[in-house]
Amino acid sequence: MIKVILASASLGRKKMLSYLNVPFNIISSTVEEEKIIGKDPLDTLTLRARLKAENVSDRLARAALTKGSVTSYLILSADSGAILDRQLIGKPKDRSDAVKILTQLSGCTHLFATAVYIIKIDINKSISKEVIQEGFAESLVTFRKLSRQDISSYLSLTDYTRYAGSYALVSAQDFITNIKGSTSNVIGLPLEIIIPIFKKYNFFKPKSTKSQ
Repeated sequence: MIKVILASASLGRKKMLSYLNVPFNIISSTVEEEKIIGKDPLDTLTLRARLKAENVSDRLARAALTKGSVTSYLILSADSGAILDRQLIGKPKDRSDAVKILTQLSGCTHLFATAVYIIKIDINKSISKEVIQEGFAESLVTFRKLSRQDISSYLSLTDYTRYAGSYALVSAQDFITNIKGSTSNVIGLPLEIIIPIFKKYNFFKPKSTKSQ
């Protein structure tokens, strides 16, 4: 049986994947993603997602070969960011940075993108690796005009350093006036990309029907 691995410690991605009722384990990558810069924001997100997936797949493969295990993994990685004026906005470094980011997003529409990278590896004395999915989802998110008090109150109640763009969809609902596109993308894991892959590998068990 194929084991699903989420290569991320993101609470949002964990929650979204849990909604699908498919068993999975979490193994965070050890990649220093802030040092990975592509030729543009989307390329940066895609490159980070790929390198995180490859990092986890390599570690799993080495461990399985050492133990002599025969197994298969589907490794799911993602990387998200807000994009405004062609600049990628990731997680804030500190409160001052978060204030700056939310001030930039105030009263504007920004692009929120999530790159997804999925690798399947089969281990049986040797390693077979296949890229199952490489792509991204985009959503347009519009913020109302935020006051200094709005931003200060929000940051006092939120673990903002965990979130790209300094905000989480659920806790920042009062800031958002419109989302055009995938909502699950803004949470960090676009289900419209994930679900077809899970269907392909029969991860969804059909509901049993009682005989009449």
